[in-house]
Amino acid sequence: MFAEAQMFGFQTPVIVIAGPAIIYVVLILLTLRKRGLDSWLHRVFFLYLLMGIVWAIGKSLSISLGLFPLIPTYGSLIATDTLAILPVLLTVLTILFLERSGAQWTGVIGGVWVAFVMLVDSNAFGLNLAFQNSLRLSTPAEATNAVVLMGWSGFTGGATVLTVWDYIRIQRPLHRNRILYWLMALVLISVGEGLTMSPGTTTAQIGAFTRLLGVLMMAYAMLSYYLPSVRNVVRQGFAAMVSTLVTAALFLGSFELLRWLIQFMPNPNMALASAIVMAVLLTILVTPLRRATRNLVDKLFMGGGYDSARALRDYSAAITNILDLDMLVTMAVGVISESLEVQRGALLLTTEREDGRTEMRIVPGMGEVDTLPADFDPNGPILLHLQAGQRLLQYEIDLLP
Repeated sequence: MFAEAQMFGFQTPVIVIAGPAIIYVVLILLTLRKRGLDSWLHRVFFLYLLMGIVWAIGKSLSISLGLFPLIPTYGSLIATDTLAILPVLLTVLTILFLERSGAQWTGVIGGVWVAFVMLVDSNAFGLNLAFQNSLRLSTPAEATNAVVLMGWSGFTGGATVLTVWDYIRIQRPLHRNRILYWLMALVLISVGEGLTMSPGTTTAQIGAFTRLLGVLMMAYAMLSYYLPSVRNVVRQGFAAMVSTLVTAALFLGSFELLRWLIQFMPNPNMALASAIVMAVLLTILVTPLRRATRNLVDKLFMGGGYDSARALRDYSAAITNILDLDMLVTMAVGVISESLEVQRGALLLTTEREDGRTEMRIVPGMGEVDTLPADFDPNGPILLHLQAGQRLLQYEIDLLP
């Protein structure tokens, strides 16, 4: 019985590391269902998930015990070779996700690199031995791992730098939020894969789980167009944590104060009355205190903010009784700019033409605005969207053309 339990304990890391492969299969099915393989982004992601499955199986076999002696060796080879492919696919994915050029050439360079790793692994042309001597390593496996680590660092680091640069360069909030999701996914994947390359089964298990979280976040960023604001999520979480701590401190302080007061109350009825008064005061104070705490956190994260009701009143008052079109546009965009800090604004005027189409003319109010007129089909999606009173964002035009 002890031997069976010991064997099961040894195999637990194998199950933990191989477990994410099941999640990767689910992500493949979800990707095929929601997006299919109609774009290169989803095709490369499909391949990336496949390689993730192979890597998870290989890594789990490399630490397995009680199986055939060659199984861990072959598992280690599979994990090492797959780890040379994964960062290449990750970099190509990043370029496609950021809608940058160069994905094809990156794939070609990555393919050459993977072929080079295979040559080193097989000691073709004495490459493995040369790396052993130059790096002063003792085994061929260490030489291969060192070469893989070089490429992994280069490709993963390049993808991270490219993502950070786009996050800094792009100013549109929704686009930045989407890139931030991708950046967090890259960090989790990098940390996870780095942990799996270090010795120790416990570290490898933590690394496999961390990498899984990164892939899940990456899939979420790819398969969802409307992503919750990371800033708002952090703000709400921090506000909840601070308000909980403040409330706990209030209750703890009240209990300590009540315990101290009871020492000077020989009459039990007085002690009971004091406890009732304290409970009533806490009931009255808790809700306003939590609200004040959340408002304070909102100001720290979001600044002073703006009063939407006041902004609407100012807007209505500014455009009332204005008949001149140019002045109307200037006043309207000016009031909106003060509330929302916009940089450019214009008024769209629609006119139905004799041929049935609708012409849209742009009257600039602030900043440089392209004033070229455009005509639309009255039954087209843009006009129907606007006529329904729904907002139309540049983010939607870019991601949902």
